Amino acid sequence: MGGVLGRIILVRLSLASGPISRDALIDALWDGEVPSSTESVLNATCSRLRKGLSSIGLDGKRVLLSSGGSAELVWPSDARVDVRTAMRAIEDAELALKNIDLDTALRRATIAYTISQRDILPGINRVWIDDTRDNLRDILERSLNVLADALHLRRDDPSSLMIAKKLSRVAPYSPQAAQKLARAHCALDDFPAARLTIQTYQERVSRDLGIGDDSQLSDWLSQKLSTLLGERFQRIVRGG
Repeated sequence: MGGVLGRIILVRLSLASGPISRDALIDALWDGEVPSSTESVLNATCSRLRKGLSSIGLDGKRVLLSSGGSAELVWPSDARVDVRTAMRAIEDAELALKNIDLDTALRRATIAYTISQRDILPGINRVWIDDTRDNLRDILERSLNVLADALHLRRDDPSSLMIAKKLSRVAPYSPQAAQKLARAHCALDDFPAARLTIQTYQERVSRDLGIGDDSQLSDWLSQKLSTLLGERFQRIVRGG
């Protein structure tokens, strides 16, 4: 459907909120390295795209519009653009978590997580594509944060631990990720693993980022363990 240039046009126009100028589209296609035959290549690619859209049951001329020096994709009302769907989903999930609506938080965060793992135009590099990939990585991290917190609140500790491990791999320098992983270990009474999590994180940021000792996480864990052990002791006393 128009080859590499056709795929780039489809994605760039799908991400736009409306029509974009042909100059902006040309810049998106060639990233400053514009060939001399720009107009003819662009026109031929758009023509192939319209034919490709028509071959899958759409009206290519109505979906891909080009007039007055601008271009626009007008998808059918039931069409969904993944990046936009993921952004709406993570915003919904974060709001639901804030309101302790765990079912909605988990459902919407799962949608965001699933979409954000997909690569966009693999093998093709442009500045705006890299920016979109960065946005998807941000959505991925945010969705894992919501999932870890919602599962923890639901007391699904094994699942919370699994998600926290994924979050730590996605965001290895995030103190929040390290904290959620240590919290998940604590919930499963694996206190040595919790301590190792914080220690490993501190060593990593010191080695890789040159960040000195930060006692906040260690202090948080000490308080967490003290509270958990105190609660356990009280249960033993009451049970006895």
